Amino acid sequence: YHPSGNSQGFIQDGYQLIDPSGNLVAEEIGQDTLGPASNYGLVACQSSISPPNVIDENPLKFQIYPNPANSQLFIKSSIEITSATLSNLLGQVVLSTIDDNIQKIDLSDVPSGNYLLTLSNGGKSSTQRVNIMK
Repeated sequence: YHPSGNSQGFIQDGYQLIDPSGNLVAEEIGQDTLGPASNYGLVACQSSISPPNVIDENPLKFQIYPNPANSQLFIKSSIEITSATLSNLLGQVVLSTIDDNIQKIDLSDVPSGNYLLTLSNGGKSSTQRVNIMK
């Protein structure tokens, strides 16, 4: 929306987020008397990462620890993990490993932040959130 005034002297602004099918996904409208309620900034991007509220339910049945992590992340799984991909919340791949039976990931070159870790055994994959604190 573009800022507009009304008869009570309020300024109204806001945003609408619409998906590619034209459905309204989110909307926010603000009012105040000093001017626009805020400067909204939305960046639309495509990502192969599922949004955080639909991260899968861990079909590989693995555990990652410690979380939050510092320099290493350990993986405990009853099946062999052959691929690990760490992505930031924008979907950009920060670290990717392919190996037989991955049990440890070196995080020494990964900055602090929130990430999504996707593990795979070739047939199934699963994604969990990881917090890295240095």
